[in-house]
Amino acid sequence: MIIKRFADYAASVSTADLPEEAMHGAKRCVIDWFASTLRGGMEPPATLLADALADVIGDVSGGPGTNKAVLYPSGQTTDPRTAALING
Repeated sequence: MIIKRFADYAASVSTADLPEEAMHGAKRCVIDWFASTLRGGMEPPATLLADALADVIGDVSGGPGTNKAVLYPSGQTTDPRTAALING
């Protein structure tokens, strides 16, 4: 599966193997993503989705693996699929 191959590759890369320009670019991308996600989490449609899916946010009755993902910027937890939808 392609995702496993990518994950194995990503886990094997050492920062020592990367040029400084690549590290700088990667840091900028992460900061840009996080800043966009934080601001976007306060705007519709994220707030509308969070309201509509309030019954699954913070629900701990779902069994193992539930609430392993965080909603930004509220910090509430939910299942990964719901977090991906709202954070996206």
